[in-house]
Amino acid sequence: MLYTDIEKKYGFKFPAKFHRILETGALEWAENGVENFRSNMKKYVDDPAAFMMINADCELIFTDVFEEYMQDIEEIKKLGEEYQNLTLNPQYRFIPFAYTGSGDIFCFVYVEDNEPFVILLFHDIFEYEFYGKDFDEFMYMMMLNAASCSLHDGEDYKTETWIKHLDYLSDKYRNMLESSSFTNEEEADAELIKIIDSKQFEIWVEL
Repeated sequence: MLYTDIEKKYGFKFPAKFHRILETGALEWAENGVENFRSNMKKYVDDPAAFMMINADCELIFTDVFEEYMQDIEEIKKLGEEYQNLTLNPQYRFIPFAYTGSGDIFCFVYVEDNEPFVILLFHDIFEYEFYGKDFDEFMYMMMLNAASCSLHDGEDYKTETWIKHLDYLSDKYRNMLESSSFTNEEEADAELIKIIDSKQFEIWVEL
């Protein structure tokens, strides 16, 4: 299934920056599906241009299982209604696109026809974290997170893959990362937290 098929089926558009990355072929692995990825894992993991093959605790959703994550969003909403008298804000539209190792879901949040902002929606508590005013800022945050994860493991974060992913950023964020040189995970985390803590939205509202 292609990302454009998902757009047609659910009636929305992925962000413009997402489409520009898609046009490079860097998301071939996600569109080819789970089984294809398992059969060709080394090919994709070893390709520095394969989008989001960085150590950032963010796994993009394969297009052939996208519907399952749409259902997960509905299930999280139902749990909030049942146990906390809360519901996901009906003014927003939540489109899942990635997930963490613990099962939390990264969502594009659409407000009418505006470019979506990004949140991390927790699957087991009725809270969220802000992850970018747009997809470009989200990608900058993922690069920071990848730097933090590598430094935590005692490794150089400026790998071939990390450097290649600079090409997917706007000049603003690319320049910010190229002019920085983090020596420990705390320095990268500090920049990440500045953005996470910068915005608050009414994601959950009372019934």
